[in-house]
Amino acid sequence: MEAVATRTAWDPPQRFAAESEGFGPNAPPLATEWIVEARSGGTCVVRVVHSLFASGDDWDNQLENFESGWPWFFRVLRLYLTHFRGRPCSAFRVMGVGPEPASEVWEGLTGSLGLAGASIGGRLKTSAGVPPLGGLVEQTGTGGHPQGLLLRLDEQRPASFLFSHTPWAGRFT
Repeated sequence: MEAVATRTAWDPPQRFAAESEGFGPNAPPLATEWIVEARSGGTCVVRVVHSLFASGDDWDNQLENFESGWPWFFRVLRLYLTHFRGRPCSAFRVMGVGPEPASEVWEGLTGSLGLAGASIGGRLKTSAGVPPLGGLVEQTGTGGHPQGLLLRLDEQRPASFLFSHTPWAGRFT
């Protein structure tokens, strides 16, 4: 999936907005606006607003998917600012699409890596035979996004790792 957008507003560090021509096959245009509001004590509030320019409500479920997915990325941002502020970082996301139910995909992923049964505050380490990852469980799936695991690595090198399963409501399958 390639995401190409046109910047529509740029006022660093308070505001960034962009519009993309569809985020999938036959998708309507999507506008996204990031607003950062400074608060006392060196903190801020980050607000992300998505708007779909659709002629009907048949794309509303995609906005709901955004809504359930964004909190994970804000948790990663909070984790970075709390534990890794000012350090160089990289991010990448590996995605795939398949017909299996979310629970089966999640069990297969976490089971094969040795990450099943995670609990917040607990320690996890990957199974033998897979890349070594070990650290503290910062967050597990909740609410509308139950298949998720945020791991703060402290073995090998300091980092964060977000594992998640994101349902796309059948739009891209």
